[in-house]
Amino acid sequence: MVRAAKTVYQRTAPSKRGTKQVRDNIARYGGDPERISLSGHSAGGHLAMELLFTDWVGSYGLPEDVIKSVLSISGLYDLRPLRASYVQSHLDLSESDAVRLSPLLHVRPTEVPVTLAVASNDPAGFHDQLDDMVKALCRPTSEQVLHVPADHLSILDALVRPDGTLLKHVLTHMVHART
Repeated sequence: MVRAAKTVYQRTAPSKRGTKQVRDNIARYGGDPERISLSGHSAGGHLAMELLFTDWVGSYGLPEDVIKSVLSISGLYDLRPLRASYVQSHLDLSESDAVRLSPLLHVRPTEVPVTLAVASNDPAGFHDQLDDMVKALCRPTSEQVLHVPADHLSILDALVRPDGTLLKHVLTHMVHART
């Protein structure tokens, strides 16, 4: 069995390299390297927050603020509780891997706008982790926190429907926002 920590790392490392490639090459395709925004759902929400707290200067030679905004939808930010859950038999996360791969434990000061969304019917753990991330960011007045009436999967409808809460947020705060 491939250890999940390795699998999680195998997913995050290419995403970090991919972000660098986008930053380095997007202008060739008419994009603006100064307007990179990230969003993700569930594991993707975890990944978006992990990328936000990447050491872009030291590890990739990029500006610290390479990411200009983040929308994390029903993400998990602390993987340690997963070690005590039914998924541990599939994840095989060690304590050190769970710590290393938990964005909540690596929060550092940032001015990047962060929106944390959670489905109202998500399990309590998702709501708890959202609350913990808001506290860790130490910017409760500037944070956008969205509680969307949905379950863990149907929350994505709010991103694709023309009247969806998350789509409106993306258009207002990510697409049309100026740097």
